[in-house]
Order: sequence, then C-alpha cells, then structure tokens
Amino acid sequence: MARQNNSQPKDSLPLGFRAAVLGLALCLLPGCGVHNWCRNGFKVGPNYVRPTSLVSNDWATDTADLDKSADDVAFSRDRNRQCWWWKQFNDPVLDALVGQAFETNLDVKLAAYRVMQARWNRAATAGTIFPQTQTLSGSYTRSLRSVNASGINGIPGIPRYNTSWDTGFDLNWEIDFWGRIRRSIIQADADWDASVEDLDDVLVTLVADVASTYMEIRSIDRRLAFARQNVEIQQGTLEINETKLELQEISAIDVEQAKTNLYQTESTIPQLLESRRQLQNRLSVLLGIPPVDLSEILGDGDIPVVPETVVLGIPADLLRRRPDIRAAERRVAAQSEQIGITAADLYPTFSLTGSLGLSAGALDDLFDPRSATGSVVPGFRWNILNYGQLTNLVRLQEEFLMEEVVNYQSTVLTAQQEVEDAMAQFLYARRQYETLRKAVAAAEEAVRLGEVQWREGEVEYNQIFNLQATLVSLQDELVQSELRFAQGLVEVYRALGGGWEIRNCKCIPPAVYGCDPTGYRCKALPVFCPPGCTCPRCRGL
Repeated sequence: MARQNNSQPKDSLPLGFRAAVLGLALCLLPGCGVHNWCRNGFKVGPNYVRPTSLVSNDWATDTADLDKSADDVAFSRDRNRQCWWWKQFNDPVLDALVGQAFETNLDVKLAAYRVMQARWNRAATAGTIFPQTQTLSGSYTRSLRSVNASGINGIPGIPRYNTSWDTGFDLNWEIDFWGRIRRSIIQADADWDASVEDLDDVLVTLVADVASTYMEIRSIDRRLAFARQNVEIQQGTLEINETKLELQEISAIDVEQAKTNLYQTESTIPQLLESRRQLQNRLSVLLGIPPVDLSEILGDGDIPVVPETVVLGIPADLLRRRPDIRAAERRVAAQSEQIGITAADLYPTFSLTGSLGLSAGALDDLFDPRSATGSVVPGFRWNILNYGQLTNLVRLQEEFLMEEVVNYQSTVLTAQQEVEDAMAQFLYARRQYETLRKAVAAAEEAVRLGEVQWREGEVEYNQIFNLQATLVSLQDELVQSELRFAQGLVEVYRALGGGWEIRNCKCIPPAVYGCDPTGYRCKALPVFCPPGCTCPRCRGL
C-alpha cells in the first residue's frame, strides 16, 4: 500500500503569515474604516484640524481713543522695542516687583515643573517607536541532581553536577503599522505645548496681580495722606470752634459738629491701615516670600500714571495672544490624536520577537560559535471578539473631542467678554476720573472760601461742616476712581494676554538677568534654556 505524503511543500507560506495577510486585506476594505489610512500618513483615525470659533470683527465698546493697529508695541518680541506693558507706567518700583515675582513666585515654579514633566513624558513616548523591550541578560547556574529522585544511580555518563553559563539579548518590537505610537508622540507634543501655554497663563495672571496689588497699595497711601491732611484741617477747625464757644460767639452744637467731622475722618485711618497690611501680605505671597513689611521696598510713591497711548489691536489677535486660548487649542489637538490611538485597537497588532544568546557548560566554551542560540518570532494579535466595546471606546473619544472643541470656543468667547469688560472699566473710569478731578478742585476752593467767610462771621459753621464732609468724600472717590482707571488698563492687558513675554530672553536685558545674549526663552526655567546657555541657573549658581 502506498504511503500517503502529508508533508508541506517547501515553497508554501506558513499558515500564520497567510492569516495575517488575509486579515490585513480585510482591514483595508473601505467598509472597515481605514480607507484614509494612506492619506493620513499611514495612521488610522482623523488628522487634526484646528477648530473654528466665533470672533468679532471689531470691539463692541467704543474704542475711538485707543490704537487698534495690529503691529502693537505692547506685545512686540523685538528686543529693540518696548515689549513689557507694565513698563509703560514708568514706575521703577513696579518694574522691580514684577521682576522679583517672576524669579520667586511659587505658582510659576509649579507651572514650570509641569512643563518639565510634559517634556520628559514626550521624550519617553518618543522612545516607544523603537523596540519596546530590549533586554540583555546573563546567568550562571550550578545544579546538583538527586540520585534517588532522578533515577540516575548506576547510569554511566550522567553526572550529578551540572554547570551552565548563559547570556543573551531579547527584543520585542510592536510595529507601528496603524500609527498608534506616532499619534501618541503627536499627542505628547500637544500636551507639552499646552503645559507651556499654562505656564504663560500663570505669568499673565502673576504680572497683572502684582501690578494691580501695587496700585491698590499706592491708592491706600494716597487716601491715608488725604485723611491725615483732613484730620489736621478739621482739628484746627475744632480748636477755633472751641475758642469761639468760650467767647460765647457760637453754640455748643457747632463744636459737636466739628468733633463729628474730625472723629469720622479719623475712624477711616485704621481701616485704611488694615487694608494696606492685607495688601502687603498679598503682595508678599505673590513675591514668593512670607508676609513682611514692604514699606522699605515700596518707599514713597503715587498711583502710576496711565500712558496716553494704549495699544489694543483687534479681536482676532486674541487667538495668538492669550495663552489660555492657545492651551485650549492644544488640548483639542491632543484629544484628536487620542481618537486614532483608540481606533488602532480595532486592527491587528504586528510584532517581532527575537532573541540571540550564548549558552555553554563551561565558561571557556561560552564564546565558541557553536554555543550560539537564537530565535525570531513574527506574530500578530487581533481583538476580533470585542469589536463592539472597542467601537464604543472610539465613539467615547470622539465625544471627548467635541467637549474640548466646545471648551475652546467657550474660552474664545469668554476672552472677548473679558476684554470688553476691561475696556469698559478703563474707558468709563477715565471719564469718571476726569470729572471727579474737576469736582475735587471745586470742592477745595469752596472749602477755602467758606473758611475765610466763616472766620469773618459771614457764614454759619453748618455750611463749613457740609463743605468739609463733601471734600473728604470727593477726595476718596477721586483716589478710587484713579485706581479703577489704572487697574482698568491692567485688566485690559490681562484680558489681551500680555505678560508672558517676560520669560522670553529676547525681552530680558542680559546685563540685568545674566542670560546668554544669544539665548531664547532662558532665565530660571531650564526647559527654556538653549544649549550652552550661561545664565546662573544653567551654571548651577
């Protein structure tokens, strides 16, 4: 009887390889959702498209007095031009406070460390494009066989003692056929960008908070000066009234009215001192130091003078200026890549596993060519029975993407509202301040004329009482109006996203901060230091 030959022809392909090719052919059908695979750079899932947002063509607030040129000085990156908006106030104390806050503020350091975390995460993710497992191993084994258990007693040629020397290199490589790893790297890039924008947003808030707090302290100083000046005037008036009472020229009511004015004005001084102490505490925390008395650092000064020219730009500039908008856009990009990362699980994963090693019973024979061992194992893995779950996970990531898109659009709208609100405060506070200046000047003149007539006995003290009370109230309103006017400009630049440029070395005088004149984005944050930077942080000082 003839013997049946079941041996496989030498030229036939392995069954596993044929199954993989068949699976790949089925995956490439248009109905399988990867017909754009080649067009997307051999990656499944959608490529990122920047989301649209509603941006006004012009501001709703009347900005006829403001400069809306796109080439704005306040946000210029040219070292030969003014690029720090707070410099427009021409206040050296404010400049020093902002510089110190950038150096020592803890929120800035936290944000900077998050940038570093994102940076190293990106570097680690980029490494996964190469073989994921690369292991070098070595071992020495000395074993003793049991004679009774193994049954080798009396069998010649089988020693009880065995020695083995082994060394090898193992490798496992998941081939990024569907773009999962490449999209993970792009996602890590976007996360890194978002962390940098978060740092910039912290800087915008920090600079504005320092400037606003400093202006509040200066306004308290002005209000204290007015209060103490009025106390002196009212004290003199009280003394005159007491003298007239002794001469029986006036009644006791006039004396009591003078005391009321005096004590009411004096009562405002402790409240102002309390506010000043609290503001100094807030400023100390912004500077990254425990609450201390900053009087020596602050010295004497007034509310910074608002510049005559204010650069505003157009609403579309917000998309490039505001770090929170840029961060939201980067998070949309990161989530867009997550869809492709999740979609890659719908398709087979191809991998290559290999090992190469040496194994010998004696160390002298370990490096003999005949001691070599090795294997190469190509393979694939395909989750074909849980397609419903995987498809739902892809849809879940798509909904997360829509959430990020709406968040981005909401951020853009909120930014426009904040700019409009800040502009309204700035413009209307300026008008109020100009009107109150005239009112205070008129009230001061009225008090001066009234006191002259009162001393001559032409008017009753009740009229002087009302004039002094009106002057005190108007002076306080004037200072608060001037503060709102100055803070309005601070809020405008905060809403426009100004202030993060402080971390750009091209805007920092090297002689002041010790940065490399050719550096970019150095100063205190190592992630922004270029190779060879000579700033103190890079030199380990």
